[in-house]
Formats: sequence, C-alpha cells, structure tokens
Amino acid sequence: MPDAAPVAPADRDGDGITDDADACPDQPMVMSAGCDAARQHGCPDDCRPPTMIAP
Repeated sequence: MPDAAPVAPADRDGDGITDDADACPDQPMVMSAGCDAARQHGCPDDCRPPTMIAP
C-alpha cells in the first residue's frame, strides 16, 4: 500500500499564513509593500499605519 500524500496545512482565508499561526484565520491579511514580517499575524490591519486619535 503506498504512503498517503502529505496534507498541506489549512489556510482558509488564502493570505499565506496557515490557520494554526493566523490570528484572524477567516479574514485575509492586507499585504503591504515593505511590511515587516514581525507585524504579520494574518489580520487585515496588521500592516496599516497606526491611526492617531486626539485626546
């Protein structure tokens, strides 16, 4: 009996971050040029610039 083919890790939202490491597995991350890999957690707003809120 041949060995079963390896199963690729799931990535439900298709953003390239597997569900086991994706903080938002059902919402794709917005890919931005020059986004630091340390900020990429799989959520739509990971690489958007912060919004300043006046007190």
